[in-house]
Order: sequence, then C-alpha cells, then structure tokens
Amino acid sequence: MTSDVPDATGLTVDTLGPDDGTLTLQCRGELDYSTVRLLREHAEAALTTPAPTVVLDLDRVSFLDSAGLGTLVEIHRQLQAEGRTMVLQTSHANTLRVLETTGMTGFFTVRPG
Repeated sequence: MTSDVPDATGLTVDTLGPDDGTLTLQCRGELDYSTVRLLREHAEAALTTPAPTVVLDLDRVSFLDSAGLGTLVEIHRQLQAEGRTMVLQTSHANTLRVLETTGMTGFFTVRPG
C-alpha cells in the first residue's frame, strides 16, 4: 500500500517491504489528530503481513501531537500482542523532543534515522 499523494491535511505514508522480515511505514508531514487515520489504515494493512518487525520511519515527520503519539502506542500494543516488534526510526529533533518529554523513549524502541 502506497500513498503517493499527501493526505489533505499533510501526511504521506509509504509502505516498503516486507524485506528480510521487516516492513517499513515511511511517514512524511504532520502526525496529528487530523492525520492519524491515514497512519492507522497503513498500520492495519501491515498487521495482515507476516513481517515480524514493523519500522515506523518518522524521520520526515515535522510535527507529532498527543493523538499521533497515542496512535503509535496503539500500533505498538497491537504488534506486541501478536509477538511482533515495532521500531520507531527518527533523528528529527521535534519528534525526538516529544518522545523524550513524554518518557516514551523508554516505552518504544527508537533508533536513529
């Protein structure tokens, strides 16, 4: 599933893979209340694949609010319940600041983008 056209509110999600057991959801734009629906749709499709690891590439996410963060937690819990792993990949200062401020760097596996 690929979303070449940004959501009307400014989020694009591309699904890459699965390659070597890893499926990547590459996000660009703002991840907030008005855009989480698009990420959820891609995450639901990812759950239908056998990939043991799902990487959410947030390196190009310029804004992350509580709705976006809550959606990341939901996706993480769904994958964890199936015995799968979710990794957040980002080096974006704003996204890292939100994760650190909320204490979520201890909840998620975060690696540099």
